[in-house]
Amino acid sequence: MADSYAKLTSERIAQIEERTKSIFQELKSIKVEMQIANGRTRALEGKTNFILGAGGVLMVAVPIVVNLLMGA
Repeated sequence: MADSYAKLTSERIAQIEERTKSIFQELKSIKVEMQIANGRTRALEGKTNFILGAGGVLMVAVPIVVNLLMGA
């Protein structure tokens, strides 16, 4: 009986170890995918900030240029 219990316990531990290894492999692949997604998001945010900055500069520069041309 004790031998049977020890055998079942060792089999159960082996199953748990396999599942744990599988989970860690999945976590590694998820981490890589998240890093790729974060890189894309960071690039898009940089482009958005550039566009907003250029728009802000144009909103200030265009009226100044128009006023200079109208006054001349």
